[in-house]
This record gives sequence, C-alpha cells and structure tokens, in this order.
Amino acid sequence: MLPLTATLALIASLQVGPAQATGLVWGQVRSESSGAPLRFAVVEIPLSGRDDLRTSTDENGIYILRDVPAGRRVLRATHIDHAPLDVQVSVPSGGRVSLDFALRLRPVQLPVVFARAASIPTTRTDSTPSGIAALGPASVHVLEASPGIAELGLGELTRAIPGYEPIDPSDVLYVRGGQADMKLVLLDGAPVYAPFHLGGLIAALDTDWLGTANLYLGGAPARFDGGLSYIMELESRSARTGRVHTEVGADMLSARGRIEGPLVGDAGFLIAGRAVHGLGAEPFFSDAFPYRYGDAIARFDASVGDGELSLTGFWNEEGIQLDSTSRADGETVWGNRAVSLRYRGHVLGSNALFTLAASSFRTALPIGGIRPLLTSAESSRSRLAADFERMAGPVRIAYGASVDRMTFDYTAAVRGAEEDSVLLRAEGQGDSGGAYIDASFNVLNGLRLRAGIRGDRFALIDDMRFAPRIALTLALGQRAAITVAGGRYHQ
Repeated sequence: MLPLTATLALIASLQVGPAQATGLVWGQVRSESSGAPLRFAVVEIPLSGRDDLRTSTDENGIYILRDVPAGRRVLRATHIDHAPLDVQVSVPSGGRVSLDFALRLRPVQLPVVFARAASIPTTRTDSTPSGIAALGPASVHVLEASPGIAELGLGELTRAIPGYEPIDPSDVLYVRGGQADMKLVLLDGAPVYAPFHLGGLIAALDTDWLGTANLYLGGAPARFDGGLSYIMELESRSARTGRVHTEVGADMLSARGRIEGPLVGDAGFLIAGRAVHGLGAEPFFSDAFPYRYGDAIARFDASVGDGELSLTGFWNEEGIQLDSTSRADGETVWGNRAVSLRYRGHVLGSNALFTLAASSFRTALPIGGIRPLLTSAESSRSRLAADFERMAGPVRIAYGASVDRMTFDYTAAVRGAEEDSVLLRAEGQGDSGGAYIDASFNVLNGLRLRAGIRGDRFALIDDMRFAPRIALTLALGQRAAITVAGGRYHQ
C-alpha cells in the first residue's frame, strides 16, 4: 500500500501534467515588388481547439508572436492589397525563430462603379456635426454684420407718431446697423431674419445640429435673390439612424439638449434645443436676470421613392429687459418661426431640389419719452422654389425658379394701455418671382469660372429686372483661394 504522501503526489501529477513548451516567432513582412515594409499586415497561427494566435505589423513591418506552442506550425501573413502567404515552421521549446515574409502585390479588384456627380447634397450626406472651427468665419461675420438689436426699423417708425419727443437726448435706444435688413439668410431653404443670438453668452451657431454653412460676400450663384449685404445658406444635418443618441448639458448660465435616432423604416428624427437661464448670475443682479434666449429645431427625414424627403421646423426668441423699465411690457423681444419641406431626387436626368418654406419674424420694442410706447412688427415670408443641376460635358449647369410672398405689419400703442389704443398701424404685402440659369467649369487646373443671370418680376414694378453674376476663383492649395466676382442684386 502506497503512503498517503506518494498517493497525493501521483494524483496531482495525473491532473496537472507537465507545462506545455512554447517558443517565440518574429520577423518582418515586406512587399515583394518594392521591398518596402508593410504596415498593419496580419500574421497568424491557426491552432485547433483554442483561439488562433494573431498579431499585426508595426510601421516597420515587424511582427512578434509570443507563447507559440512548440512543434510544427503554419504561419500565415495577409495584407489587404497583397496575396496571402503560408509558411510551415518548426518552433523549438524555449527557442526563437526568425521568419520574414515577402508578399506578392495583388490589388483588390472591384466591380465597375457608375458615379453621378451631384453638387446638391442629399439629406443623408451630413449626418455628423460640423466642427466649430469650420464655422468660425461665418460666425464672426454674422456678429459683425448683424444689428445690435433686431428691430425692423421700429425706431424710425415712431417718428411718424404725433407728440413723440424724447424727454432727453440720452433717452434714446441706439441700434447698430442699418435701418433695412440687407442680408439674406436661408435655413434649410426657409428665409429667416435673425437665426443667431446676439447676447454672446453661448455660441452664435449651434454646431450640434448644423451641417454646413455657406457664406457669400459677393458673386453669389444666380439662384439667390436679395442679400445686398451678404448671403448665408445654413443647412441642418440629418439624424443618425443607427440607434438613439441623446445629449444633455447645463452650466451656470445655459442648458442644452439633443435627441436623435431612427423611426419607422429608414426614417430618422433629430430634435435639439438650448436656452440661457441665467441662474448662476442672479446673485450679481438686484432684479431678475435681464437677458433671455432660447432656440429649438426639429428635423425628420425619410426616403420617398428614389429621393429623400425632409421636414424642418425652427424656433428662437431673444429678449432684453431695458434698464429704464421693470415691467413685462418694457422688454425688447424678437424671434423667428420657420418651417420647410424639401424633396431631393432626380428628374429627367437632373438633380432636383424642391422647397416649400414659410417663416415669420416678430419683434417688440419699447420707446421711452413723454408718451411711452410699445411698438411691434411682424414680417412673414413664404417661398416656393425648384432647383435643378446637371452636367453637360465638363460644364455644370444649374437652373430653376422661385416665387416669394412677403407681408409686413407695424403697430404702435401706448405702453400699458388697452389693445384698442393703437396710435399707428401700417401694413404691406408684396409678391415676386424669378428664374435663373448658371454655368460653371474649370478654365485651368485650379481656376474655376462661374457665370449666370437671374430675372425677377416684382408686383409693384412693371418691367423685368435682370441680375447678371460672374465669379472667377483661383485655388491656392487646400486652405486658400482668391475670388474676383461681380454682379447685380435686387432687394
């Protein structure tokens, strides 16, 4: 009979057994044709009954496989544009094996791909937020060119009211910028008056939902009408439809939130908003925080046939409590409401973009003096546009038409009085319509010419107004360009 110690030792030897001997394999993977090292090549050893040993080469093409079971093993080296190579090697226990691979070049063969250029982007091509740096120049120009207070000329309107005289020359609200709005800002095709806040407490443009921003200081394409000062085209991005994404943030002065995700089928939605609450600044003010701002956007996208349908709604409102008043009717307020329905697809061999949009801008401005007044104004605009683009050899041709209707409504009443105490009211309406054609092509490498003409008909003018446009752009690398442009614009 074996002693107890010998029995336990025998059982342990039967259960554990000897440790498996291993070795190390290393080397370099190169291209057979050029001899250059191949980065990110995969070197692996298939092992039965367990996971394969696998590694990838570094920037010098070097690979190292550790803990390789001793014995005869098959090493395989693969690279995306080279033919794979299998080599059998004998790995000694506790030893090292050096093995280099020379892979034969074998480019990946792809089937024939037919591409059709479309300068009008589809709704699904911009599903990630743009960086703040890419929108920096546009944001700076917006703040420089926008008036300090968006008041639609209400200060000028009150001069027509009998008996309006300021008590003191200092009792006047000065507004930076011209009396008329000489810019044109389009948000997903909808004209908006002041889509950016002017308080400076948060970013002027919300890059969480903004896809692209194109700024034209001169020589704008013929499809744009108006915009004597500048033209800015803002495009929201489509939602990411892989899964639901949410983001919420807050600080001492503001809060923001965003949710986006899939709907039925391939449809998607994006809802975002932000606001200035000013809670962190209340200890520094004896009264309520004198400034407020909020904006929100909702966008829905869906595929319809061979095209894409998108619906966008936008709202923003900004208010400033003037120092000389403390009542609610002493607040200067302005804001936008806009909605657009757009369809992108192909019509008769052309890329087509159909837009149906409507927007309104409302503002209220308290005026001090012997007779304190509260002036208000509302500007509404509806727009129907059809834009087409196609290639004719090396020339890109764009053409289309649009119809607009604008309405204005101004009122002035004694502040704090009843609604029927209106002292002055003015309103107006105007229609316009136009068509355009525009062509662009590369004159030389890096030199592009664009020329076009637009014709518009205004309701109060008998004859047609034509606006020729031309622009010549020289690209100076990837970060600089020189543009010489000229043209005529009507506002």
